[in-house]
Amino acid sequence: MTIRRLAVLLLMLLLLLGAMVFGAQQIRLAGGELVKVWKVAGQPGLWRSAKFAQNQNFANAIRFLVE
Repeated sequence: MTIRRLAVLLLMLLLLLGAMVFGAQQIRLAGGELVKVWKVAGQPGLWRSAKFAQNQNFANAIRFLVE
């Protein structure tokens, strides 16, 4: 194996490692938000937007007013 091939292989491994670290960080950051979205998936759209904009009490008040 030549020095050039070894350098290219090392560079590719470093890029792959960097992509894996970046992906893990993104999953960790977005994971909490995805769990929140999953928990309210069955609610109406107006209720969900009110909950994410303010809080659940506000969303319940909006739902009460609509009904």
